[in-house]
Amino acid sequence: GHPVIGILGTQLYRLVDAELDLANRRIRLFKATECKDPPVYWGGEYTVTPMLFDQVGAMHFTMELDGRKINTGLLNGMSTPSIDEGIAKRYFGFDRQSPGVIQEESDGNERSSFYAMSLTAAGLNVSNTRVHIGDSRVKKCGYTTSGNAGEAIQYSNCSNTVPFALGSSLLQKLRIYISAKQEKIYITRSTPPAPGPASTPD
Repeated sequence: GHPVIGILGTQLYRLVDAELDLANRRIRLFKATECKDPPVYWGGEYTVTPMLFDQVGAMHFTMELDGRKINTGLLNGMSTPSIDEGIAKRYFGFDRQSPGVIQEESDGNERSSFYAMSLTAAGLNVSNTRVHIGDSRVKKCGYTTSGNAGEAIQYSNCSNTVPFALGSSLLQKLRIYISAKQEKIYITRSTPPAPGPASTPD
């Protein structure tokens, strides 16, 4: 319900280290560390992936979705994670008409499709997440599994867009540390916020 008065572009992550901890409603900025050791101070497992930038400077990275590596972005303008329908059909075997797809109407006329998918990398264990099936850009952008994002599923001819985006609802389940000097992103499952003090009767 609050107006947005500014946008932090992903070029910021080339200048400072950043930690996104949306489950606890925190974003922390640090001086970019020069250390070669991992900068994360969390306990337990985590996933580490290279931080990449496309031709227009937009940041992207690789995540493992249902066991397949896919080129990923942080936000998509939605709360729900989203996947390109053409990519979903070719590499994951489903589209809007597949069994298991949930159809929902919004505003009485727009119909949206969702499918349950899981992040399968170490330290994440985010299963059965509702993923929005978005319009396909495959004809316009092309696709490949060999490019700037390594062997991950990715577009071949488009910038500032990715086939999979996390969305704010999934970001609230993750804790992310972005290391500018190391050009790496560290990701783990977020620790839920601690409960407030129990109320006592008067």
